[in-house]
Amino acid sequence: MAGASPIRIFNENFGLIDSKETSLGGTVFFDDLGVEEIFTATAFKEGFLPTRKTFSPGTEQQVTLELEALTQANSSRVEVFVVEKGGVGANNASVSLYEIVE
Repeated sequence: MAGASPIRIFNENFGLIDSKETSLGGTVFFDDLGVEEIFTATAFKEGFLPTRKTFSPGTEQQVTLELEALTQANSSRVEVFVVEKGGVGANNASVSLYEIVE
């Protein structure tokens, strides 16, 4: 769906539980989440900074993820070059970036 934002739900160990795209109104529903568990919801849309929120369905049945538009002041570009032994470029390699939150 054009313009849809992928929303992902992770458990406390950051294992992916589910992933869905938002509807036209920006809404998505996730069912059967444990009420006493802790989850993190993440959102991403082209042209915006990714965002996340940690929540428990036992205390929050609605989570709002507010996307902030990318600007030169709040974002940067990083080039990552993946090589195999000997310095040869590693084609089709996967790269993941994580934010460390303390």
